[in-house]
Amino acid sequence: METDWSRFCLRLAKLGQRLHAAAPDEQSRAQADGYLARLTVYGLEREFLAAQREQHGLNFLTPRIGGYTPDYRMAQARLDPRRRYRLRGRLNDAYRLGMGVYSAFSGGRLQLDAYATQREIDVDGQGCFAVTIEPGTPTRNRLPLQPTSNMLILRELDLRPDDLPAELRLDCLSAPADAATPPGAGGLAAAQQFIEGMAVQFLRWTQRFAECRNRMMPLPEDLDQAVRGDPGTLYYVGSFDLAEDEQLEIAIPGVACDYWGLALSTYWLEPLAARLNHATAQADADGVCRVRLSRCAIEGINALDTGGLGRGVMWYRTINADRQAVPVIRACV
Repeated sequence: METDWSRFCLRLAKLGQRLHAAAPDEQSRAQADGYLARLTVYGLEREFLAAQREQHGLNFLTPRIGGYTPDYRMAQARLDPRRRYRLRGRLNDAYRLGMGVYSAFSGGRLQLDAYATQREIDVDGQGCFAVTIEPGTPTRNRLPLQPTSNMLILRELDLRPDDLPAELRLDCLSAPADAATPPGAGGLAAAQQFIEGMAVQFLRWTQRFAECRNRMMPLPEDLDQAVRGDPGTLYYVGSFDLAEDEQLEIAIPGVACDYWGLALSTYWLEPLAARLNHATAQADADGVCRVRLSRCAIEGINALDTGGLGRGVMWYRTINADRQAVPVIRACV
């Protein structure tokens, strides 16, 4: 007898076959099953365990997919546009906190409804703040909800691994929410839709990025508009394709900005450990930061390695930059 679960597993198996067929090399093919497994775990938790994973009204289990930036600590919460909320906390060592209200539509499209950083709100001498999220007009300490608003996304930027993260709490100020939908009431179908939607969407992305071999370009406009979460961020992408003994030099131009970060991901757009930002890298006298990229570890403050991977994706981001500037990549001699 065929069940919802058996159909779910069958479709997962077919999706896995599609990923294996799309893999450009044996290393990427070997990573495909783990990638799909992690995506599946998140899709199921998202539908069945989201409330249990919350910490002070926020869910920090953001999937590390689609070019996730390791410098960021992400949190989400589902919103009801008819209700009122209050986000409060202490910044601690957080370099930047972006607070965004969105309308999330089927198919993965996000519409930005309201956005602020800690610079646009009142923060006291101890780094404490409070922001209301409710219908109405925007004010300094209010993020307005639109009739379709249904998601809060927080982007906390921590420059160094040992930074003390912000303390954050979201409270609903309205009457208690309606009774939760019983577990399993349509959740498996929704999880399947999410898993397939993300996997297929990001496969299209990485196939487009692969065309930009050992160079970088601005994120294509259609992708930029579909996923833009922080209005001040500019994205640049490209693929690396390295032989065993090959090295690349990535010349990051000197631009005036609040932040820049360079990170690597697998072919499936899951982050690697290698990353640099404006606080951890060192620029030359001409203002250009030259990064050496290789498959194996090499010495140098500006050295990144792929952990042995031959193929993957490079991500470069700036926040509030004074101009668009694409990193220049050349083969090292």
